[in-house]
Amino acid sequence: PINDMQYSLTMDFHFNHSDFTMRMAITTLMVGGIVLTSLPLSFEDGWEAYKTALKAYPILTKSITSATINILSDTICQRVERAFARKAILEFEHNWLRTAHTAITGFAYSGPSSHFWYQVLEGIVTVENRLIGLFCRSFLDATIFSPLTIAGYFTVRTILEGTGIESLKDKLRHKWILALIGAWEFWPIINLFNFALVPLQFRVLYVNIMSLLWTGYLSYINQARVNVAPKKITSSKTEARITANKDKHNNVMQASTLIKGEMVMKDTGDLEIII
Repeated sequence: PINDMQYSLTMDFHFNHSDFTMRMAITTLMVGGIVLTSLPLSFEDGWEAYKTALKAYPILTKSITSATINILSDTICQRVERAFARKAILEFEHNWLRTAHTAITGFAYSGPSSHFWYQVLEGIVTVENRLIGLFCRSFLDATIFSPLTIAGYFTVRTILEGTGIESLKDKLRHKWILALIGAWEFWPIINLFNFALVPLQFRVLYVNIMSLLWTGYLSYINQARVNVAPKKITSSKTEARITANKDKHNNVMQASTLIKGEMVMKDTGDLEIII
């Protein structure tokens, strides 16, 4: 009965957790859809409307933009994964729950965190020399924001997936460094252009567009399995124990041979075993 109760509670938790996730994703998409459909058809008018929304509701606008980019990025990523897996297009089944997780992560985490980070970064780096300021912003972004935001991304995704603290520890132990190295390879040149030419209010938009590839990579790393090679035993005590066991095994084999065979002494004094 206890096991049945635990199983029932586990099933209820996963059902409620998935239901909550889907509700959040649908709400995010509905808000984004309302905003997008309310924009005029022409690009110029749409851009002006976006800038107006950005000025009136900066965090909400950036969050919706981030969620939209994350949806596109994960959709592309899943199709690329299927292509590399050599599976037929007819067999392709899109993982909508995974896409919902990326959308919620973009809306609730990536968009707001990027907004506040660029505000803080502008307040920290106040040097007048343009080149030094560019270097300082890029350096701080790579050494502070990238490590923290990647760890936060894995944390939010783990919470949405409901896989527990052990899953988060495994991601931070084995996947965080892979993603961080990828960030150091992908973002420096992009950030140089961002900090040098893009106005402050449009930097999150620029990063979101560039994240079309980056978010797909993070989503792939988050769900991928990492094979960890077993550690080689180097303890001297353990090696001594293994050697002793081998000697014991050899002695047993020799004793068994002596019991089965007959010992005779040659003229030379050598001991010979006859089976």
